[in-house]
Amino acid sequence: FPELELESITESAENPDPGRTDRKRRPFSRRAVPRGRCRTEKRMIGPHKRILVTGGAGFIGAHLVETLRLDGCEAVVLDDLSMGRRENVPAAATFIEGDIRDADVLRRALAGVDAVVHLAAHVSIRASCERFVEDASVNVLGTLAVLKACADSEVKKFIYASSMGVYADSAQPTP
Repeated sequence: FPELELESITESAENPDPGRTDRKRRPFSRRAVPRGRCRTEKRMIGPHKRILVTGGAGFIGAHLVETLRLDGCEAVVLDDLSMGRRENVPAAATFIEGDIRDADVLRRALAGVDAVVHLAAHVSIRASCERFVEDASVNVLGTLAVLKACADSEVKKFIYASSMGVYADSAQPTP
């Protein structure tokens, strides 16, 4: 997918936010900026106005969507609600219930989107062992479906986020 700018984010146990050196947490209650002036220009996401967040009904996704909204961006959430909850999604966000493996749902969700933050995944280590095929289908094939849909659309930036789940239950996580 050469026309997409790809980035990967992985949290570590020692520093859940690798870009920050201070350990003080910023509150989510910041003043919203006027519509059309997106504060993400100096951040990782860039000067994008309409951003799709897959898995945006989950804990991390919902907080990201709220931050994007407060930064003046329009957020679109695509979630199948298998892990997240509809009530987590801010009312100002456009919500689409659907599966990331469904090409038609992806095409609808990507309409007019400038950037994608891909958070949708099955993250339970225990469940991934018990239902490996379903887990791999969502996490691997679903991610490939999102990438292909982005390449076929006008999306300029794709951000993939991961979590400690990639390290399983090891005593010493090593990236």
